[in-house]
Amino acid sequence: MTQPKKGILVLGMHRSGTSALTGCLGLLGVTLGTNLMPAHPEFNAKGHWEHRDAAALNEQLLAALERTWQDERPLPAGWNNAPAIAGYREDMTAFLHRTFSGSALWGLKDPRLCRLLPLWLEAIRETQTTPVFIFALRHPAEVAHSLARRNGIPEARAYLLWLIHMLEAERASRGHPRVVVSYEALLADWHAALSPLNAHLKLDLPLGTPAAKEHIDAFLTPTLHHFSAADRPVPDTPLHYLAEETYQAFRCLTPDTALSSLDSLYRRTDDFSRRIAPWSAQIQELLLTRDHLNRELARVCDRDMLLAEVTRIKSTVSWRMTRPLRLLWNTFHKTLPDKRAKS
Repeated sequence: MTQPKKGILVLGMHRSGTSALTGCLGLLGVTLGTNLMPAHPEFNAKGHWEHRDAAALNEQLLAALERTWQDERPLPAGWNNAPAIAGYREDMTAFLHRTFSGSALWGLKDPRLCRLLPLWLEAIRETQTTPVFIFALRHPAEVAHSLARRNGIPEARAYLLWLIHMLEAERASRGHPRVVVSYEALLADWHAALSPLNAHLKLDLPLGTPAAKEHIDAFLTPTLHHFSAADRPVPDTPLHYLAEETYQAFRCLTPDTALSSLDSLYRRTDDFSRRIAPWSAQIQELLLTRDHLNRELARVCDRDMLLAEVTRIKSTVSWRMTRPLRLLWNTFHKTLPDKRAKS
């Protein structure tokens, strides 16, 4: 009898520990694919563990919806059923077949999945794969601190983005097997933090083997935790209180959790999102303008660097010494018959 295929989708906001969690899955034998993003020496030295093709698909889809990953606005109503989006569903299905067709257990991580999960679920159904979900949970204060450091995102925007990603992913994953893994717990005791994956998701990961202990102990180093939410109190604003309430709700999320409380958190977050939508649209325009100006600046700087390098070469002794040879070559070249003129 053919073993049923399972696909693990790691869900979590950017800078929430999704890379550390997915890296552990890879070390435990979960297939992640081969075209993974390279490590970043400052922000993801241990690797992103994120498939480039999936990330590119998600970026293209967000662009088609006139959004980016750092956009607080709600997605257009009924976006996943729009005729113009059907091609992306087909591309997702083709990606899953191409990347994981020979794997009984595979994993996929990209924070953009949180908002685009409904379409990915449709594609997964086409591959006869059972989806299971792992939420990477990190305190929003730590996420906000990391996003400010990496992307310059103001704290209030980071909190709202965290809320949107987590609560939209929670709604889209309802009815499927899912567990929550705390980033803090993962770094403190990875074996205990990952045990629910076997108990509740029926993954049968080799958590107790000496090889798993050796590899994951070496992978999850204390340097992965740069900032602790305990270092600062929660600011006294409705948005920050909403994020703290949502964080606590995720910490207690089980199959028996009353969804009405999560529905309330979602509605309150959606209200924040819609109230700032006009300003968010302007922010996105400014970000696009900034990116365009940065590209133009880089292009001008590259040209100036090239001109400076040419000037430097012309000032070298070797360039001056070879000047007679260049003059001789130019003179010889000019005396050659022009074959193009005769043809």
